[in-house]
Amino acid sequence: MSSAPNSANAGQFISTLLTGSGTNFMSGSSTVYLSMASSTTIFESAYSPISNTQRTCDFNIPANAATGYYDLNFYSMADGFLSLPYSFYIGTPTGIDLEQNDNSKFVFYPNPVQQAASLKLPLSYTSMPGSIEIFDLSGKKIVSQFIESPVNGTIPVPVSGLSAGKYILVFTNASESKSIQFEKK
Repeated sequence: MSSAPNSANAGQFISTLLTGSGTNFMSGSSTVYLSMASSTTIFESAYSPISNTQRTCDFNIPANAATGYYDLNFYSMADGFLSLPYSFYIGTPTGIDLEQNDNSKFVFYPNPVQQAASLKLPLSYTSMPGSIEIFDLSGKKIVSQFIESPVNGTIPVPVSGLSAGKYILVFTNASESKSIQFEKK
């Protein structure tokens, strides 16, 4: 089982794609939750099965959530209990600002990235459709993705299929384009 993205910030809403080989996500009801030791549990607020091996999980991360690594837990009658220990990180943005104004900020995090990354958009961009493209340093387009409406202003960046190296991410909407270099480990 895996999840992408696998990190969020305290106070953030995040939609995560859960993938499991040989699972039966379409069969019956299930529960997904994040847990840290025995002190904190965060249950999904909504979910949507996509197939037997994929489903989305929406989490409202409390603003006072403890920072650190959480276990991602899944339970259903069909699959039993599945757990990914220390696989989901809750913290504060530790990314690179693309633009800093008093009222708007683009943040790409984490950088460097290993498995999952996100692009946080300024509030004024959350209702506008746009696209993200990823290029290697030779200028070859590797990824192109249309974004109809970013969830809570955060776009999951599809980096899992990228080889280790440096890339350029370009976010474009009707009015402008922003770019940032990032590294995939």
